[in-house]
Amino acid sequence: MLQFLERHGVRHGLRPRYEAFSGGVRGEGLNTPGWFSGMWHRDAGGDFPKQWRDTAVHWPNRRPVAHATVEYHPSRKALPVLPGQYDYAEFDEQSRRLYAELIVHGLGTWRDSDLETRFVRPVSDGHGTPWPTPLSAFLAQAPWIPQMPAHGGGVTFAPAATAWWWYSHETPPDYLTVVPPALRRRQSAGVPDRLRLLGIRAWDDLRTASERLRHLPALVEEHGYLRQGIHRYALSRAYEQAWSEVLSAPEGAAISPAAPDLLLVARAGALETHRGVPEGETVYVPDPQGAQNQKLLERVPVPLLPVEDRTLGLRIHKYLKARGGFAVRRASKADTDIRAGVLPPGPAPRESLLAYAGSWLRTFVAAAVELDEERPSRPDPVALPEVLRRLQACEFTVAREAVVWIAGHRVEESAADHSLLHQDPTRPCLVILHTGEPTKWRLLRNAATGLAGLVGAPYLAKGLRAALIELQDRCPQTEEIDDEQIAAALDVPLRRLELVLADRASRRSGSALLVPLLACVDIDLAEELQRSLESFHGRTELRDWLAGKLDHHRADLLLRLLDDDDRQRQLTELSVSLADANQAWRTLGLPTLDHQARHRQQFEAWLQRNQPALAARVRNAHAGVHRSGRSLAGYLRLRSLPGFEPDPLWHTTRWDLSPELLQFHADAWAAARLPAPARRQITLRPLEEVRETSIGAVHRSLPRLRGLIEEWTRRAGSASALSLPGAADLVQELDEEGLLDFEALTSSVLIGWLKGHGYWPDGMPATDRRAELGLDTPHVSLPRQRSGSSSPSGSTPPAGGPGPHILLNGQPLRTEPDELRELAQAVAGDLTAEQLATPAQPTGALAPAVGRTRRTPGSGGGSGGYRAPTTDQDKTTAIGLAGEAVVGAWLRQQFDVPEETSWKSSLRSHVIAGGLGDDRLGYDFRIHDGDRTYLYEVKASVGNSGEFILGDSEVERASHLGPDETYIIVYVSDVLDRTRRRITPLPNPFGAPGLAGYELVSTRMRLRFALSR
Repeated sequence: MLQFLERHGVRHGLRPRYEAFSGGVRGEGLNTPGWFSGMWHRDAGGDFPKQWRDTAVHWPNRRPVAHATVEYHPSRKALPVLPGQYDYAEFDEQSRRLYAELIVHGLGTWRDSDLETRFVRPVSDGHGTPWPTPLSAFLAQAPWIPQMPAHGGGVTFAPAATAWWWYSHETPPDYLTVVPPALRRRQSAGVPDRLRLLGIRAWDDLRTASERLRHLPALVEEHGYLRQGIHRYALSRAYEQAWSEVLSAPEGAAISPAAPDLLLVARAGALETHRGVPEGETVYVPDPQGAQNQKLLERVPVPLLPVEDRTLGLRIHKYLKARGGFAVRRASKADTDIRAGVLPPGPAPRESLLAYAGSWLRTFVAAAVELDEERPSRPDPVALPEVLRRLQACEFTVAREAVVWIAGHRVEESAADHSLLHQDPTRPCLVILHTGEPTKWRLLRNAATGLAGLVGAPYLAKGLRAALIELQDRCPQTEEIDDEQIAAALDVPLRRLELVLADRASRRSGSALLVPLLACVDIDLAEELQRSLESFHGRTELRDWLAGKLDHHRADLLLRLLDDDDRQRQLTELSVSLADANQAWRTLGLPTLDHQARHRQQFEAWLQRNQPALAARVRNAHAGVHRSGRSLAGYLRLRSLPGFEPDPLWHTTRWDLSPELLQFHADAWAAARLPAPARRQITLRPLEEVRETSIGAVHRSLPRLRGLIEEWTRRAGSASALSLPGAADLVQELDEEGLLDFEALTSSVLIGWLKGHGYWPDGMPATDRRAELGLDTPHVSLPRQRSGSSSPSGSTPPAGGPGPHILLNGQPLRTEPDELRELAQAVAGDLTAEQLATPAQPTGALAPAVGRTRRTPGSGGGSGGYRAPTTDQDKTTAIGLAGEAVVGAWLRQQFDVPEETSWKSSLRSHVIAGGLGDDRLGYDFRIHDGDRTYLYEVKASVGNSGEFILGDSEVERASHLGPDETYIIVYVSDVLDRTRRRITPLPNPFGAPGLAGYELVSTRMRLRFALSR
């Protein structure tokens, strides 16, 4: 029966119903969603407009629309609602549970347009803004999400703002109220993204770290049983993880919160909350130098942040300190006073630590600090000279018990074999506590904790103690300890120990620099040199030694190369490959060379030029799949070239990645990933040609199809016609399904797709033939029908003229969204050979900018003065697109890089399929060229004022560049006039020589430069 029903179109789950909503919304209501009044529907309750408004306020994809004072309408008149959503308040608990399961199933199967629509103006703002649908408004505001309490009790139902989801297959923590398992089992792969879109938080989602940071203290306030025992530990670790995720987020990321107003703290071992009062009680925060104090603070009734990772604690302290609201102090800065027995460390009997242990302890501790594998990532590591100074100054005293005063509280220490550090800048002292017989080795082992704190490395305490035990086993008598025994106890090669602790003699002679070069020629000789680095007191002694080991030519070559700091030149002269050199250096424990960053840049440069050919190869391999009508899911996945990355082995074996190597790598990827060739070869037209033809067909067909739909709807007596998406949006949807790549899109295929996706009116035949539509009566002029007449100037046409337009060389080009692609192609094709030959980088410093007097309204004409920004959004968009089309064609000529891979701004969507672009990047084009990356920001003008504005994202990007990046502003003057048009690359105003040649016209980063004549 089930199969019978499925064959006859019966589908699983809760399917949206599409209902007409009347009216429109002014642009100001979209730009300020708090003013959004909703749209009328007869069945929607009185609280539904508020649901819709509150959802829109927090909708993540919403963006400002171009016009504030005119009405916008949804791109589709019929908007999705859920059956039963208006009656949900009357459901009983069992019905709500079942309804929730149906919703979760639907979230995995519904179309994107069921959750998000667009408010648009078809003529002047075809993109408009994304907006939640009535269905989304219900899911984001109604209490439909079941929540299972951690501490028992009945299931409750919560809205998105307060509910918690759980993605993982593991069991949620037992202190957390989340959705029940039955509902979690229903979620499919696409559900998490849609839950996030609706504002539903998931506990195990990185992006909810800031909410967890607030929720965990609230849980402790609400449930007292969570303060101690196993719950205390689990909550503390969750709180630490939330802090780590918040502070690890990139600058400006969505999870970075404002400072919390409630902290989770531990007081004498029990959790509690602490509210932010700047002059309130001090909260202590663990830090890397405060290990000793942290353990003491855990035993006294003061608030201590429950964080085990002390490096993270240091970052938390910096964060809270910068934002205010709490009195915070690092644990290492807590006030302390230590008494050995009844005496403070000063009057107590003291002895020099190095004099007692022997000079070997100096070598032992210094080597442990310097050879710490994590040292490069440690915060503020103490330099080796300071480590040696502290060891030399350190004294110790022995006691059976000690009294410590910390943060005003008394702590007694007794009968424990460890040590405390009394921090004194000039006379630091270790208070070594012990029980039993105070032998030298026992006292030294007990001193490990204090020693680690003394040298600024408390994280090494356990390692030092273990190494001392190992050293005792090897040398029962401390007088017999030598460097070889120390190296064995620390588990490091002896040569590394000697290199770390060597003095500067090796620097004077160059012997340390010679070791890696000599290792490439004679590794045994290099190892011999390692062992005697400090025996050479000058270059002459080193030359004499080397001449006695090698022939004079080879010795002179090695010594000459010491003065060259370029490893590639050195190894080339020695005729040694990078792979062999790295192997030799690894054998001797020397640093190796890794070219990962360099290879990534070269790989991106090659891929940018060759991606179209790879895309065509992937398409051709799936020709049989397309011809057979099977799913294109595999093709769509491989189209993005997953897994095509540089080979990690290259980083240490190759200096550069040649085009031949990368092509071979691409061939290997294709052989491993693409389907086997079909027996019968299917010949397809070139991919670029098919995509160009298909995209052009969409842009040409849409105006005509809109007219047919409007006329047929009017003839059929329908109240309103469906609004087709803009051409750019439609192209993106078709591209996401792979329908632009295999065959040129025909009108019949396009209409069939529109009908299958709900864009074609019910009852209207799927054809564009007027006779079959019943429209063969005398022709009625269709809206937006093209005309051959032209307007003499401006964008205001005469009666019967071409509609909104701009003039390219005096000829009108329409500026409606569906016509922008034709406009861009016309402007790009209008470039002269001289314009295309303009150098791709600034050719010199700008001439000094000459200040100009601002003209008041009515003060006269003249070009080049300051003008208020135009309010004609269609014309502004068209001019911006014209400028980017010019620069795209120019960069393709300069770098042989297609616009498909270099164009990054949102305007690309009017011309190119395959991604909408991102205006938040701060640049419009990105070119990878060799070892450099060029970021081009386009500024276009119909005049030649030499004046432009840098937006916030552009200022941010131009002022924060990587070492291999160059930011260039390209000013296209007279962009619509072939005879006067000029392409002028300009220097980065935030780079050297800065604003030289610019005039800062306003604080909005409005800049002017002198355009050379």
